[in-house]
Amino acid sequence: MLGEDDQRLLAVVTALEEDVAWHSPARFQVVANIARDLLTGPQADANEQLLQEEGEAWNELHQDTLHADEEHRAYLQRGTTIYDWSGRGGTAVWRAERQVSLQDFEDWLTGRTQADTAEYLIRPPGWFLFRPPGRQAAAPAPTPTGGLPQPYAAWTDEGRALAFPYRNRQAAWPLQRCPHPAGFEPVPGAEALLAAAAGLRPSESAATSKPYSSTGTTGSTLRTIPASASRWTFQWARRTTSASSAPRNAGAPWPRQEDLQHLRQARGNVREFTHVATRLNSWIGSRFRVHKAMWRWPGLSVAGEFLAGTSTELVQWLATVAHARSSRIVEQSMQQAWSYAFDRYAPPGDRSSRRRM
Repeated sequence: MLGEDDQRLLAVVTALEEDVAWHSPARFQVVANIARDLLTGPQADANEQLLQEEGEAWNELHQDTLHADEEHRAYLQRGTTIYDWSGRGGTAVWRAERQVSLQDFEDWLTGRTQADTAEYLIRPPGWFLFRPPGRQAAAPAPTPTGGLPQPYAAWTDEGRALAFPYRNRQAAWPLQRCPHPAGFEPVPGAEALLAAAAGLRPSESAATSKPYSSTGTTGSTLRTIPASASRWTFQWARRTTSASSAPRNAGAPWPRQEDLQHLRQARGNVREFTHVATRLNSWIGSRFRVHKAMWRWPGLSVAGEFLAGTSTELVQWLATVAHARSSRIVEQSMQQAWSYAFDRYAPPGDRSSRRRM
């Protein structure tokens, strides 16, 4: 009997083999090499039939390709350029883990899991979620066309519930129990929370449920800026950034004119500007900071404000900000997986150079 960790690892490996692809131009060259081997010569017709049927012979060929030895792997990759695949492998594993975590999250949200707890940790990126009491997603039997039956379909059309794909059907969230024949009804006032999800593709709905199901996260602070923020806010950020990067070392030599020109050319790229500044003067470059025109939201989480009866306008605005920030955190988490794949086993002096390969 596999433990919980082993079951998760097996699910990640399965997702990595069956559903998650590596994004690289070299993939097309490898596909061309495989097609050239299989679809030419006396066995071309039989091999074409094998590929079309995708039966047991296809599965064996698939596994042989996935677990090819070093010599055969080099043969499949002929014509590709030398490349360190660590970063792409790291992000592929991240996407597989993310896929498995979202599937488990959907099971938790619909109450399918045996341990019906109010808390859930979704990783990556490491969000700690809390489901308000009485809130649940429902996945009713689909219609003949695969859609949600009534009244769930009407609720989603009216913006009172969010629909997302779940296993071989669709689910709706957030709902609460009621004595009606359907057994559920939309949570009153949830339209303000769900407005931020308008326009999302169905496959994105469950992945962005965090702002609507969480009353708190670890390692994540909601930083906001009103849409009507005045120009002085950005001017303050610019002055603060300039002040933090100004020379404060009395003994530092004044930059030459050509050095200043290099800094001007790099000012639109924070990373490049820091690199140039560090090359000219390590003391200045190491102290360069960018101050964004944002501040920490002093109130409750989005769900907390909703449960506290905060105005609809404010809840909707906070949900929109939380959704945008959540999407950015997810992207940054995958970027960190790229870097970590290079850095995990590399000597300290090799890390930055390997990432640039």
